[in-house]
Amino acid sequence: MYCPKCGNQISDDSRFCPYCGEKVNTSSSNDSYVSDDLNKTIHPENTNNASPKSRAIAAILAWFFGAFGVHLFYVGRTTGGILSVIFFWTGIPAIIAFIQFIIILCGGFNDGDGLPIVKW
Repeated sequence: MYCPKCGNQISDDSRFCPYCGEKVNTSSSNDSYVSDDLNKTIHPENTNNASPKSRAIAAILAWFFGAFGVHLFYVGRTTGGILSVIFFWTGIPAIIAFIQFIIILCGGFNDGDGLPIVKW
C-alpha cells in the first residue's frame, strides 16, 4: 500500500505513514481503490497499462539501426518501420530515428498499442 499524501510505500497494516505522519484509513474499500490509483500514478512500471518492451533496447536499436526502422519494428510500429526501410536511402529516417532516440530516452515513446514504454 502507498501513502495517499507522500506516495511512499508503507505496510498494509499501518495506521500512519512513517515518512510524513499522514493517517491512513484502511477501513473503507474506496480508500484501497484510491491507493491503487495512486500506485499507478507514482509507479507506472507496476501497472498493466505499460508496454512490456524495454526502453534501453529501443534506444539502442534507434541509435544503431534507426535509419532502417528496426526500433519501430521492435516496439510494434510496423507501418513506420516499413516506411523507414523503403526510404532509408534518403537519410530522412535517420534524422527521424535520432529524434525518436531522444524521445525514447526522455520516456515519451509509445509502442504500437499506444502503451508507454517505461521499463528499462
